[in-house]
Amino acid sequence: MPPRELPGFYFDQAKNRYFPLSMRPKPAEVYPGASSVPANAPSTASSLRSVVPAKRSRPGSSSRADPAARQRSDEDAKDNASTRPIAATTSDRHHALRRTCSGPTMRREFHSMDMVHLAKTSACLTLCPAGSALGAPITALHAGLNTDTDRITLVTGDAGGFVNSTTVPAQQFIRPDTDAQNIQDAWTFECAMNLTAPILRVQGTGDRWMASSYHGEAFTMFIKTIQSDQGVMVAYNRLPDVWTSDLVDKRVCLGLHKRASIISDIERTDLALSHYTTGSDVLSVYQENHLLYTGLRSSSLLRFDLREPRLSKPPPPILTTSSSITTIKRVRQHELLVASMDGALTLYDTRFTSPHRQTEPVTSFRGHVNAYKHNLPVALTPSHDALFAAGLDGRLRGWSTRTGQAFSAGINTEDTPLFYTAPPKGSVSLYTRAHAIDVNPFETRFSEPLNALDVLEIEGRTYLLGAAGNRVLRWNLGHRPGFEY
Repeated sequence: MPPRELPGFYFDQAKNRYFPLSMRPKPAEVYPGASSVPANAPSTASSLRSVVPAKRSRPGSSSRADPAARQRSDEDAKDNASTRPIAATTSDRHHALRRTCSGPTMRREFHSMDMVHLAKTSACLTLCPAGSALGAPITALHAGLNTDTDRITLVTGDAGGFVNSTTVPAQQFIRPDTDAQNIQDAWTFECAMNLTAPILRVQGTGDRWMASSYHGEAFTMFIKTIQSDQGVMVAYNRLPDVWTSDLVDKRVCLGLHKRASIISDIERTDLALSHYTTGSDVLSVYQENHLLYTGLRSSSLLRFDLREPRLSKPPPPILTTSSSITTIKRVRQHELLVASMDGALTLYDTRFTSPHRQTEPVTSFRGHVNAYKHNLPVALTPSHDALFAAGLDGRLRGWSTRTGQAFSAGINTEDTPLFYTAPPKGSVSLYTRAHAIDVNPFETRFSEPLNALDVLEIEGRTYLLGAAGNRVLRWNLGHRPGFEY
């Protein structure tokens, strides 16, 4: 007799029992564009065998022993391989990923491909600022794009206290090597801040940039807006041991001996400095809205809320690293990049930092080399996907901030090409004019560590700028000579 209809159940003829409707096998999906089954199609079992991959046969089975079956299988595999699309270009690979991968998988694959392209960078342009032609090495560098005027501003400061700048159209900056000399000729001398002290840092924010220098107990700032032809120099005396500075809008924070000092408005010289006690030398600072992060020689990282009253004692550290903290940078929304003097590069999630427990990093970037310098440069791409750091061993290394994987070997070998940052005898002319060279920054050892790094993004292109001796090296990331576009 036929099975009875029970609400919420179906009858399985093969197993001769009832099952819930939720367990009913789904019918085969018909995709758009698929042809319908013809009237003379084979039976259901044979048609399933034609579309479902055969299971791996066991040793000694009849299918393994059948040469005709093996030949038919090999021919089918060749036909499938011949019709499978081949991603010959980056665009083809992107389209193939979009067709076959889910959202998270596709983003990971795109990111991995981008890191591979960055590792192959070798298209480089060398520039020599006007004042640096005297031979003083560049110690500070800033590159900025003014979206209102679509012009690029480059500012350098050197060990002799000279500040130089150049402003060129963005299209001229991103063109291939033919316009190199035009960029070189646009350099102008800005000022000589202190002939016995190097430029400490050059930073830009909004429509202004600032160069800072420290000598004795005097901290000097040179401030200039893009619209103005002249800058303003301001000096603050009786400041002990200024190690670093950070400019955000009109506010400057200084890292000093056992305290951090805030200049709330650089356009007003009548305001007194606000001091925050740290208990140890401040080697690095980072400002974010009303928060101030300070990296100390004692390997502690402190966080101050500038809205709260200042205290006579330092607050408890939110985290402690393995050595003195030399760099603090924000990565995306909740992460802090921390560089230590022993070469450690780590990423912390600020949502899980606490003064009352040991904070573990979420990612560690291995391979960076440092032992004693407090100002080795570290830079991030605007998307915060890639990290660059200049090592004490003369190597420039890069990592993915999402995976922590290095896309540069970072190993000193005898086969590693050596790039001289100072001109050998008879080659001075190569170090005082602009020219294009083929140098992979991640597979090259520089004779001296790079003193400054900056990253600039223009019209979808990302440029890495580094200070090597008295020259600025500009790499078009992901490109090689002859493939600028």
